[in-house]
Amino acid sequence: MAESLRTGLRGVDKSSSGVLSSLADQPLVSAETIKLLAARHCQEPDRIFIPRYETKKGHPVLLPKSLLEDIYSGGTLRDIIKRYPERVSLVPVTDEGVIIDIDTMEEYRKVLIKIGDVNRNGWV
Repeated sequence: MAESLRTGLRGVDKSSSGVLSSLADQPLVSAETIKLLAARHCQEPDRIFIPRYETKKGHPVLLPKSLLEDIYSGGTLRDIIKRYPERVSLVPVTDEGVIIDIDTMEEYRKVLIKIGDVNRNGWV
């Protein structure tokens, strides 16, 4: 995952003040959550923002530009969060999508049923 993040960072505009790291297996994150994280970043651009649903931390994570070098030099997102705990802000959200990941067909089917996106026969 860290190498994927490093690859993506090569395309980041140099004028960006931060980066939102989103996971491909978490497609249910709402636009409202992303807007909330971005707004918090605008208020405090040097902080790391992590959404929290109930008691669980989730994704996407918003990192400030000042910490991107840590990723380029081989660090992982988890390493950075552990290294800078004083810069971490947990952002309470009502969006369960921040903790739902889909790694298997069974999880995919469960999510489709949960969101009501199944056909008339119940097949997905």
